[in-house]
Amino acid sequence: MKTNIYFMHEITYVFKKGRKKNYLNKTIEAKEFYYGLPLFEESRDIQIIEFEIKKDNDKRVLKKIERAMSKLLSLPFYFSQILTSENFKILKNSKNIILTNESVACSLLPYLIYLRIFKKRNILIFAMGLYSKKLNYKILKSLHYLVIKLIVYSANKVFFLGKGELNVARSISKNEDKFIYFPFSIDTEFWHTDNLDLKNNNNEIIFVGNDSNRRVEILKELPKFLPNLKFKYITNLRKLLDLEIENVEIIKGDWGKKYLSDIELLEHYKSSKICIIPVSEGNQPSGQSVALQAMSLGIPVVISDTNGFWDRDEFFDNHNILFVNKNNIQGWVNKINDLINNNNLLTTVSVNAQKTVIERFNLKVFYNKLNDYLE
Repeated sequence: MKTNIYFMHEITYVFKKGRKKNYLNKTIEAKEFYYGLPLFEESRDIQIIEFEIKKDNDKRVLKKIERAMSKLLSLPFYFSQILTSENFKILKNSKNIILTNESVACSLLPYLIYLRIFKKRNILIFAMGLYSKKLNYKILKSLHYLVIKLIVYSANKVFFLGKGELNVARSISKNEDKFIYFPFSIDTEFWHTDNLDLKNNNNEIIFVGNDSNRRVEILKELPKFLPNLKFKYITNLRKLLDLEIENVEIIKGDWGKKYLSDIELLEHYKSSKICIIPVSEGNQPSGQSVALQAMSLGIPVVISDTNGFWDRDEFFDNHNILFVNKNNIQGWVNKINDLINNNNLLTTVSVNAQKTVIERFNLKVFYNKLNDYLE
């Protein structure tokens, strides 16, 4: 492992939750939600910071401030869970700092400004919805964007997982040199099978996800219109957990809460013929990791056609993905029926999707790209 006489840590990752314990206990299964960490640990000194929820009476005022700011500015602030003297020391003694979402960036903003001005650290931020928030109070729009400007000012680079949100950011901000499209990648060695046969597979359709952007109303109605198909919903969305329809199986799932292991999820994917991802219109990518996981296994993905879809240059309708243009119940029924009744289309999309993901959205590609931005 490399050492550096000037810095205690070469890379410090800052996560919201769910990674540090797995990393320290060596219980990582699929590696995509660690943003290259397992690959960098082979050659770099790594430190991890995560949000920590503690019953601390001394932080009652800070908690009230963060709740008020979150509501007024429509941005996620969790100062009480991350702003500690210990974390400040770690960040000051880190050469490269990787912030894995906008919640982390907003919550660390006071420290980031200090590090930018006085320490010149290399700060890299993955933005996931930073420019796609719905304002609670439009009168505070200028303050909302002031915070975003301060985040961008503090960063050396801001990475966008989807080209839709990247284009929105570029239309609002004048920091194009800092904005980079950085496609999310998955652990294609984990999400892999040698014997998936979609033609002989049962007619099971899988949905995975807890994103609030998912079209719950579509998921509720779709099984009623396709009674001959089986649906499996792996989710923790409250509106779906109590769904009682004969051809729907509900399995509680949430990556952060570990209701299911990655290995268990893998087996559920392998028993499925199609993966569906109904999402609402918006600029933020939604369903990206689920889509790539399914594609890596050769399972065709049917997804809503929205502005937030992450990469129009790599994915094409009826080639390696299937877009539902009319994002209503009839549009979904028609698209699924067309696919179920066309084995040639099913095979074509399956083969092309798997090839695209394995070649262009694997962790080695992600690692090499991120490594280019590290000092």
